[in-house]
Amino acid sequence: MRYKLLTTMVATILIALLPITAAQGAAATPGTSAAQGPVAAPSNGANAAATVAAPSNGANAAAKMIMVFYSPGCNECREIMDNFLPEIKQKYKDKIMVVDYNIENMESYSFLLSLQDKYDEKSKGGFYNPKPPILFIEDILLYGAKETKNRLEGIINGENG
Repeated sequence: MRYKLLTTMVATILIALLPITAAQGAAATPGTSAAQGPVAAPSNGANAAATVAAPSNGANAAAKMIMVFYSPGCNECREIMDNFLPEIKQKYKDKIMVVDYNIENMESYSFLLSLQDKYDEKSKGGFYNPKPPILFIEDILLYGAKETKNRLEGIINGENG
């Protein structure tokens, strides 16, 4: 019990000490840049949800941010990032802003784990390691290409997806 508590405390401290910015762990997708929409995990550890500055490129300031956690060697990730997301970005260009995180970067991976801890009930109380791609939008985590394709547009449109 003490070991688990200590491990949790150390993980929380590490996450708090590893702020993520667009320049460090995320790459803004075409149409956005770090200056137009920086993403950062709060350094105080109070809230792991990303914060977004209003886009300066004339895009809707109320755009929904989609964080895409991917691995470069992942076939499903390439399918989503190369085929599915470009169509979604074009179709909903005034409604969304997409930020990519390479989970082979330790800071990006830590940020993903903090989001899972906060927003995914499956990750509570045990080891849970779903495979990428993992998308985060409006406090919802989507796992894999199938779930992403089935639910993302509904969430963008304000449905439960």
